[in-house]
Amino acid sequence: MTGYNSSYSNSSFHDKKSQPDGFDSSPYRLNSLVKQADTWGTQQLEKRTSQLYDVAARYWPLPSTTFEPYVAPLPTVPLGDDEDFTNTIIVSFEFGEIRKTVSSWKNAFVQVLRALVEDHRDEIFAYAAIASEFKLLAVNEEVPPGDSLIVPGLSVHTATSTSSKLVILRRLFNHLEIDTEDLVFTLRSSGDEDEVDSTETESPY
Repeated sequence: MTGYNSSYSNSSFHDKKSQPDGFDSSPYRLNSLVKQADTWGTQQLEKRTSQLYDVAARYWPLPSTTFEPYVAPLPTVPLGDDEDFTNTIIVSFEFGEIRKTVSSWKNAFVQVLRALVEDHRDEIFAYAAIASEFKLLAVNEEVPPGDSLIVPGLSVHTATSTSSKLVILRRLFNHLEIDTEDLVFTLRSSGDEDEVDSTETESPY
């Protein structure tokens, strides 16, 4: 520790303190901790560094600001009759009073169907009896591979592309005479390719 005086050279810490013009006689507050120390090592260096940082921070505090960077709103797109959602990633959907955050198009597909069953159970079960993408399940019957459970007694085939899932939704909306513009998706940056959700597990509830 030579400080700012080259004459200290490689002298011991004790000599650097006690010699003429040594640290013990330093008038500078910068050296107050050095003057109080009996030894000088890593612990003392870290303590002095912390003290100097605190002093500097009082003299030159970090500027504060209320600036917040602009965050562009995520785009929203209704299901519609011919909108192409290939290479898009869904964040959430809105349908009537329902707004749900979802993890994938498969998740959104099943959640929308569950919402529809809430209000149109009889019509949807009757439709499922003649629509190949749906399956009516007997009590205790297992959900077929590639299907996801909508509600007990009803599953839908989900091992398909995003576009195929949305075709199924459009057909069902038309059957129920529901405007496809009523279902609105919130999207984010495009993915690399059309999703094929064949392995994601859906909760039965």
